Amino acid sequence: LSRDTAVYNIYWDNAQAYIDFAKPLARVNDPGTKWVSDKLRDGIVYRFVIRCQDKAGNEEENINIVSARADSTPPSIVAVFSSSSHKFNVWSNDPVIKISWLSSQDVISGLAGYSIVWDSNEKTMPDETIDIADPNTNQLTYEPPDLQKLGYVKLYFHIRPVDKSGNWNSDASHFGPFLIDIKVPEPPQNIEAIPQPNGKIKVNWGKSQSDDVIKYNVYWDNGTGNGIDYSKTIAVLSADNGGSTTYWWVTPNLIDGKNYEFSVRAVDQADNEEKNTKVVSAIADDQPPIIVHKPITALLEQEIMSVDIHAEVDDSGGIDNVKLHYRKHGESRYLDKVMTYEQPNIYRSEIPSSVFSSVGVDYYISATDKAGNTKSNAVTTIAIVKSLQIALDPTKENEILLGDGSSIYFPAGAVPAGTYLFITIPSVIPEPQEGLKKHIISKEFSLDKELLKPITIALKYSNTKVIGEDESKLAMYIWNGNIWDYLAGVKPDENLAIVSTMRTGIFSIIGDYQPPVISDLLPSGYSEPNSVITAKIRENGSGINTKKIEVMLNTTKLDVSENALKDGVLLLPFPQQLGLGHYKVQVSVADKVGNIAIQSSEFDITGKMTMINVYCYPNPFDPKIGANFAYTLTESADSVKIKIFGMDGRLIKEIDGTTKIGNNEVKWDCNDESGDQVLSSVYICRIEAKSPNSTVAQTIKIAGW
Repeated sequence: LSRDTAVYNIYWDNAQAYIDFAKPLARVNDPGTKWVSDKLRDGIVYRFVIRCQDKAGNEEENINIVSARADSTPPSIVAVFSSSSHKFNVWSNDPVIKISWLSSQDVISGLAGYSIVWDSNEKTMPDETIDIADPNTNQLTYEPPDLQKLGYVKLYFHIRPVDKSGNWNSDASHFGPFLIDIKVPEPPQNIEAIPQPNGKIKVNWGKSQSDDVIKYNVYWDNGTGNGIDYSKTIAVLSADNGGSTTYWWVTPNLIDGKNYEFSVRAVDQADNEEKNTKVVSAIADDQPPIIVHKPITALLEQEIMSVDIHAEVDDSGGIDNVKLHYRKHGESRYLDKVMTYEQPNIYRSEIPSSVFSSVGVDYYISATDKAGNTKSNAVTTIAIVKSLQIALDPTKENEILLGDGSSIYFPAGAVPAGTYLFITIPSVIPEPQEGLKKHIISKEFSLDKELLKPITIALKYSNTKVIGEDESKLAMYIWNGNIWDYLAGVKPDENLAIVSTMRTGIFSIIGDYQPPVISDLLPSGYSEPNSVITAKIRENGSGINTKKIEVMLNTTKLDVSENALKDGVLLLPFPQQLGLGHYKVQVSVADKVGNIAIQSSEFDITGKMTMINVYCYPNPFDPKIGANFAYTLTESADSVKIKIFGMDGRLIKEIDGTTKIGNNEVKWDCNDESGDQVLSSVYICRIEAKSPNSTVAQTIKIAGW
């Protein structure tokens, strides 16, 4: 505090027992500076005294001793380190790192603190800046500032201690890496659920587009219908799939017919699970398809051909494929063909004719549903026979299918006990009658006892049998001993004719291409107001379809009952009394296969009687042969007299003529009233018609030669 202090003299003991005041260790002229010794021996305590000296050389003699231990040894590095939140080199989704360490040691001056660094480098050296000034601090928490932006980080923790003497350890401790990932992965792709055999369901999905996915969690609703339960996985699959980009998992056997929902989520290396809500479902199916097939047991050897096989196949989960398996009877290996889907639940294929021989053919049908459940029906053998003799059981239905698709069906109770059915190809088939064409296919079905109920007979034909034929004109007929009777038309889309009948015998499919013949259609020319339409109709083929007879009067369609045609004659009264005028009547008739004939005529209703078109033929006539008188009446007469006179006026012969309206013809035998043949000469003929209201007459000259 003395103002005249000029210098500070520093004395020490140099680690001896006393301080040597004889010679100062150092002199400091500037009282505002500090002084630092040279490097001393580490760990030794040195004592110091500072005395003031004024400008006159006077030195005060205080003995205020201060001491310090020389320290050149830095604290130890941090050697023991741990983290309660993370493991080194293991990915975590915890964004906060919690660490602790065993404090560094410094026995001389004591620990002053640490310099720390967090970065992505493995060996970064912290600088000599104290970041942790409390030597008792040995734990901290750290949240990477860029984590939310980047989504993931790889960090190392570096720590370097310093003692109170300012000695920094030349090395640092490095801990890590800490791997943190808070970014959820992309979901799996193309998830689907597919039913499998025996009630299992296969869940398929494609690889997530994220490269860090390590597993996939599979969740389900366990068939409850209450939504996916994400609290518990039903399966966990590793993402390591041998390089494949597709994954699958198959359930255990589930309850048939129940719907199950599934969801698959990707999980990355930090255990981040994405939260997609994509749900797929499938119905468990442990039931194989149902195959309904009426087995074909025989093929007549006269008809060896490709055999059509069809079956009704159904499955609630859908059908994947239906196959026909066949082999020559007794061979070890089956051939197979995929059956074609033709209509709801109906599948069809054929056994080729090349497989058939005298030993017959074995076949069966298999079906696989969408879940992979497979069912096969029993093996059936098709025998090749000349004829069939089958005992019928009257207590149940009997259906016999033939190899060409034809069949015969007996309902229960259709035959007496002990009845036998005989099926063959007739050796002699009666020729079709006029109006019918050739036989397409024929079979004889006969019984040794009478039928009690109608049976159903179906005749099947192949496309090769009807090349060049109009199938709409084909029908099934039965031989009645004289002609072929029409039974039923064919179904061209099925190549089939079916009939329910109480008859047995020879059945045949025959074509009818000729329409009916309509003749003698009346009225024609003239008519009474209350006349009747008549026509002769002839059909020797399939027969007339009485529901297809149409009659038009001018533009009016008349009602025609089914019994209007009887014994080949159509008889139809006018619907009402007609007025005077000109009329046209047209008759259209169809046979039972659709051939149509049309005939028309025109007539007048005049309201008065006239006689026209009067003549004799031949004229001249031969008295030895006779002559004919013709005339037309516009109304019917009460009487018609034909009087023949000689040139001298003498009456030679009087003849009663016909009185009907329209055309009339009367034959004269050329005899006179005495019964003698007239001579060749010229005669005068008068034809006179009478009615209550009028009399008309005309005279013509005729000659005999």
